[in-house]
Amino acid sequence: MNSMKPIATDLVALIEPIPDIRVVIFDVYGTLVVSGTGDVGSTDASSHAQALDASMRSFGLTSALSADEALRRQRDLIAERHQRSVSTGVDHGEVDIVQVWIDWFAALGICDDCDTETAIAFAVDFESRSNPTCEMPGAADAIVELANKGYSLGIVSNAQFFTHQMLDRCLGGGVIGLFDRDLVYFSYRFGQSKPGTIMFDRLIELLGGRGLSPHEALYVGNDMLNDVATASRLGMRTALFAGDARSLRLREGDERVKGVRPDVILTHLNQLQAVCRGR
Repeated sequence: MNSMKPIATDLVALIEPIPDIRVVIFDVYGTLVVSGTGDVGSTDASSHAQALDASMRSFGLTSALSADEALRRQRDLIAERHQRSVSTGVDHGEVDIVQVWIDWFAALGICDDCDTETAIAFAVDFESRSNPTCEMPGAADAIVELANKGYSLGIVSNAQFFTHQMLDRCLGGGVIGLFDRDLVYFSYRFGQSKPGTIMFDRLIELLGGRGLSPHEALYVGNDMLNDVATASRLGMRTALFAGDARSLRLREGDERVKGVRPDVILTHLNQLQAVCRGR
């Protein structure tokens, strides 16, 4: 298992208890896991081209295009799908990466019999090479502690089908089973990524059906726009996770986060114990 260490940031923790919280919702990449590129779907072209070349060799695939050119074709397919989303009125469209790889195989003519099963396996292989991940220090312990205190736990993340398996591998010990499955939202299932609000809207609707208000939910994430601004705008409490410089997104100069302040700032996930002291 990869054992990357987070890179410290310059931010200072701002911790205070929030007594009315009943639900804690997490981002994944850069929050629950250390991500080699800081996020899922990063645009680190150099390392991704190397990963693509390695994945193709592993699957016995060849192309007349260089790895850089083949990767550009894959990104073109993603861009085309995003553009189609915009044309139908969906901002921040999200793709199902399996279908992207299926289309990519066909476009390059490199695999006559590449079915969905092959595309799934290839997607997992490429992701593991291009974006290595491991547990963010303290993540599993924080989740266990919150569950023991009676908090309902969920996830709202820009993520793909392989994210659940990756989390299980990184957190270990069945920790992923402590999350309420009804409170787990991955963007590929909804056709929209953060800072689009569809996942948050669905979450808040479900919580409302349980008699809970958005103000009783704490959202923990590393991105001031995708996580803090979006969640707080919808009435949730927010914790900016500033534990790894790779993934911290302060979005300085972005008008969309102007005046936005998280309720707390965390530099280690064990600080959640001081924020959530029990229901």
